[in-house]
Amino acid sequence: MKQMDWDDLKLFLALVRAGTLREAADIAGVSYSTVGRRVDALEGAAGVALFQRSRSRYHLTQAGEDVLSTAEEIEEQVLALQRRTFGQERALEGPVSISLLDALAVSPFMQALVEFAEAHPLITLDIRVGNNLSDLDRGQADLALRFGEKQRPHLIGRRLTETARAVYCAADYATRLENGAVPGWICFTPRGTPALWKRSTPFPNARDVCYMSHMPAQLQACRMGAGLASLPCFLGDNAPGLRRLTEPDFPAFQSLWLLRHPDTRNNARLRVLSDFLAVRSRGLADTLRGEAGQTLPLATTAIAQGG
Repeated sequence: MKQMDWDDLKLFLALVRAGTLREAADIAGVSYSTVGRRVDALEGAAGVALFQRSRSRYHLTQAGEDVLSTAEEIEEQVLALQRRTFGQERALEGPVSISLLDALAVSPFMQALVEFAEAHPLITLDIRVGNNLSDLDRGQADLALRFGEKQRPHLIGRRLTETARAVYCAADYATRLENGAVPGWICFTPRGTPALWKRSTPFPNARDVCYMSHMPAQLQACRMGAGLASLPCFLGDNAPGLRRLTEPDFPAFQSLWLLRHPDTRNNARLRVLSDFLAVRSRGLADTLRGEAGQTLPLATTAIAQGG
């Protein structure tokens, strides 16, 4: 058997996890033709088929399952070595990657990251935004800002603050409700999933107008008068044209955490960025807790229609 190349094994793992050449290419940051070519080379080195092709999808053969087990062991050893090496760096110069959810990318935390970059021009921030949380174990990010009640026990978790949510709607939508219109929700939980969060609102039985997981899109739809939205106060209170209908609420899933892998705990750049964000979150307490906004509830008759 010919010698296998680790770069080919990385593309092999990407294809296993994605199932298609195009999605594997997106994961690996290369062209899909490169993935196909390198996987073919890997099969040539192995001397046996590792995948069974079914239309555009790739399924592992038994030989592929054997290679997968070994490739994952090698990957974990390489990633652990990379994390430990990164964790020993003491220079306040070089790259740091941080993963943000979409809501935080349009929040005061983006301003905080801009201020950090200005204060530390030798540190290059790689800001990764999306609803999918980066895997700190696999080195997809060095730090992650995440909402949640509990975090993985093996990660270093720094609970920055509670953040509040409240119910918002466009000012003209509120007027329509007060004139007898029936309320509806811009729902952030998937269709068919129990929306238990509605129970603590004045509109527990209001119908769902639409579903969307992207929080900036929820905010925009709310501003355009599509319906009610339960939003973080740091977004809703600062959005022109929105009216806050309820007092701030503090659900456990809304706690904000700053996470990193324990292997990287001593990296100087991560320490200074972590400390900076912790200090800025304390300075943003009023905004994050909804204390900087004003609640203007609907008239009782309008609230009753949502019950």
